Amino acid sequence: INDPKITENNISKSNLSRILKNILYAGKVKIPAYKNEKETIIDGLHEPIISIHLFNKVQNILQSKRRIKTSSYDDVLFMRGYLKCDKCGGNLTGSGSKSKTGKKHFYYHCNPRNGCNERFRVDLAHKSFKEFISSFKPREEVSELFKVLLQKHFEKTKDSKSHKLKSLSQEIKSLELRKEKLMDKLLEKVISNQDYKLYSNKINKDIFSKNEIVNELKNSQEDNDRYIEFGLDVLNNINVVFDSSSYLLKKKLMSSMFDEKLEFDGKEYRTPKLKKGIEYIYKRINELEKEINNGKVQNEISSHLVPGVGLEPTRTLRSTGF
Repeated sequence: INDPKITENNISKSNLSRILKNILYAGKVKIPAYKNEKETIIDGLHEPIISIHLFNKVQNILQSKRRIKTSSYDDVLFMRGYLKCDKCGGNLTGSGSKSKTGKKHFYYHCNPRNGCNERFRVDLAHKSFKEFISSFKPREEVSELFKVLLQKHFEKTKDSKSHKLKSLSQEIKSLELRKEKLMDKLLEKVISNQDYKLYSNKINKDIFSKNEIVNELKNSQEDNDRYIEFGLDVLNNINVVFDSSSYLLKKKLMSSMFDEKLEFDGKEYRTPKLKKGIEYIYKRINELEKEINNGKVQNEISSHLVPGVGLEPTRTLRSTGF
């Protein structure tokens, strides 16, 4: 598909936008509205170079893209909207006030109109929060064993993926053979050129669709290994990651971890309700912690945490707590 208005030398922002919004590349043709007929989109006879799924995904991103402005208050009061009053259960807000010396001090506080005067300094709340999320960091040997178990789980699914890949490969070969036979019929004038294009395009779409699934299956195992490493790195350094994150990323991290607002009594945070996925991970980690403490998985660790299995060399077990 060639667009005469777009060349290698004039890929501007506007031209790039036109490319991303052009449904022709997904094998579709847009029929403009005419008189009483509404605009419609039909399948084109040309071969798509991207899937309609990918095209729609790009359109959703383009439509939802907008600039999000943050103020200096947002950075200082990043927990605003994520705290619940320990005394009355209301939502806490945050604000700054100047002292007699002109220095500004920030506080999280309840709404005085509700008859609650709960308030505490922001620096105290943030310091305690860093200590709180640091408690999520597992012991090193627990983290290593968790990685082994995850890799075992993905290995079990590898066989089913291998079978699927083999099946898809045979289906693609069958489709390519059909295409060759179709060409023979065209050369022998058994079918018309129009019929050849019609059936050939259908076969090409089927081949394209199956090749997409093949690529996804091939990449998934590599992605799994990267995700495990990345996820455990975040888990093992959650306090550092959080501390160095932007205001918006801090909000996203809290939203993805906690299923309800946090309660701070001025000294420490109460155990919150976690998101289901996070709750499952930490439940499993706690179980592994207990098994290690009881000596039930020493053989499991020593048999897997050795050079040659794709993991770090065996490390000395520490006696530090979770």
